[in-house]
Amino acid sequence: MNRWWTHALENWANQISARFGHPVFLVGSAIEKGVNARDVDVVCIVPDEEFIKCYGPLKGSYALTSEWGAKTRTLWAEVGKLSAVGRRLTGLPIDFKVQSMAEVYELFRDRPAVRLDTLPYETD
Repeated sequence: MNRWWTHALENWANQISARFGHPVFLVGSAIEKGVNARDVDVVCIVPDEEFIKCYGPLKGSYALTSEWGAKTRTLWAEVGKLSAVGRRLTGLPIDFKVQSMAEVYELFRDRPAVRLDTLPYETD
């Protein structure tokens, strides 16, 4: 990725991180393929307990039914808008997600991840 994309992606990731209060990572094939990747997978990783409290105990994080349906639909609508903003600001085909730590580990445990935001976080 060239410098402009890197700077624009970092600025966008800082906005996402500030919104959700958790770090934002680049995951998936864009790490290895760079601009030749089909898309740029970006994920905000939320601790499992907080994710369940906010969005419900959803297998795969994509279920839109159950008592948590309204909260989940609201989250995915916001995620869709934030992805579009990221694509517009960076010119990259961003695929943004908010996922639980367990889900990210399951999907990407054997693959590298690069932290995009530069905001400090305290760890307990």
